[in-house]
Amino acid sequence: MKENFIKMSTPIHVISLGAGVQSSAMSLMAKHGEITPMPKAAVFADTGGEPQVVYKWLDWLEKQLPFPVYRVTNGNLKEDIIKASKDKNQRLGSAPFFVSGSTPTGSPVKGMIRRVCTSEYKINPVTKKMRELAGLVPRQRAKELLVIEWQGISLDEIQRSRMDSSKWRDLRYPLIEKRTTRFECLEWMKEKGYPEPPRSACTFCPYHSDIEWRRLKNDDKESFKEAVEIDKIIRDGFGTTTVGNKLFLHRSLQPLDEVDFRNAEDFGQEDMFADLECEGMCGM
Repeated sequence: MKENFIKMSTPIHVISLGAGVQSSAMSLMAKHGEITPMPKAAVFADTGGEPQVVYKWLDWLEKQLPFPVYRVTNGNLKEDIIKASKDKNQRLGSAPFFVSGSTPTGSPVKGMIRRVCTSEYKINPVTKKMRELAGLVPRQRAKELLVIEWQGISLDEIQRSRMDSSKWRDLRYPLIEKRTTRFECLEWMKEKGYPEPPRSACTFCPYHSDIEWRRLKNDDKESFKEAVEIDKIIRDGFGTTTVGNKLFLHRSLQPLDEVDFRNAEDFGQEDMFADLECEGMCGM
């Protein structure tokens, strides 16, 4: 049987756009010619769970860029969570919710359930679109490199960078190449007269730090309200793996609307972590 291969002389450059600080700054740097070559496109994976301010920012950013931004999706994570909470047979590519309970043998369970949402709602739809942009059809293979995928990981997050094992795609980290940190991205945006990008993450992401939960509660009440609703919805688990156990968005295993997010300064103490914020990583 004849192999179904595709061959391309020059790989295309495509941005994996999270619409947060780093990927937004990187995209605009490309517009200004500070990162080359000019990308063919940017791809944003819409989980359906971002704060409204992120979608408004994306509307603005699309108008600034000289290349197209494709919004892709593999379903609405929030709606899928709601469906799975009502139907225990409904499959869910779940988020890493905190779990409390016991196994069928009585052993205690405490920790986080497996994270599937990133691959199913972000990585997979972005990969599918990049293959399409490269001219690949489903199940078609490539003999050589077709896509250079730019990822917005800054120098201070270098530990998040990785290699790609696929033949058709290679990963590139322009901000690391430029030795640029997240703070320097913000400074660059300010110098160019651009507004500050919002934080990009699902409103109900269990990886939020207390600083981020506090910010949502104080500054983005609609997003925090949505997170509280999801926190209540997930309480009794999903399917056969978590049924009988309790799930929570917060590591304290308390209902989100009952968690005390106050920091040391509220108690008259100096808070050495006051200037830090959630970077969207898994550090607990």
